[in-house]
Parts: sequence; C-alpha cells; structure tokens
Amino acid sequence: MHIVELDEAQMDDVVSMANRMTDGIIAAAGTPHSEQVADLFAGADLFWAVWQEKRAPHGVRTAIVKGIGTVRETAASEHGRALRVAAVRFRNAAEAQAACQVYGDEQAEAA
Repeated sequence: MHIVELDEAQMDDVVSMANRMTDGIIAAAGTPHSEQVADLFAGADLFWAVWQEKRAPHGVRTAIVKGIGTVRETAASEHGRALRVAAVRFRNAAEAQAACQVYGDEQAEAA
C-alpha cells in the first residue's frame, strides 16, 4: 500500500470517486459487497483506497493499493496511456491494507 499526499483538488476527485463507487456497492442488492470490490479491483489498472484519519491533511488519507508499478511505468514512458481507475472508502488503514493484500499490489507478498 502506497500512501499518497494529494493536493486539495486531486483529493476531492479521488474522494468523490470513492464515495460514488462505495455508495454504488452499498446500494446494489443481491451481490455480496466482497464480490463487487473484487470485480472493481479486477477491472482497474489503478485502485485508490480512501479512509478518514484525523491526523491526515483534510482528515482523509489516500493510498494506491493496486497499480503503483503501472503508474511508475507510465510516468517514465514517453507515451502516456489511459488507466482504468477505481476508488473505494474503507473504515481505516488496516482495512485498506487487507484489501491491498487480498486484491492489490501485495497479493504475492501475502501469499
């Protein structure tokens, strides 16, 4: 999990996306939340985790839980590429870390 400090505009964008996607998961009837989160992870090149944390700027912490390698490769490349991006709210850093280990960049490390 890679905690990222964002400027206010970027933070607003990521938090808005996380709120929208999380609200959609909650509103969907009939499909377990864990399956929906797994599907979001599978379809994303870059996945943000968002959670409230009093010590963080603006009271919110953000982290990349999937796709840090892709971001680094894209940044180093002469050619940009469009990334499929997803974001979800988590209750805390531990929950975001667990998602990173189950679905994200740390799968191999956790196995």
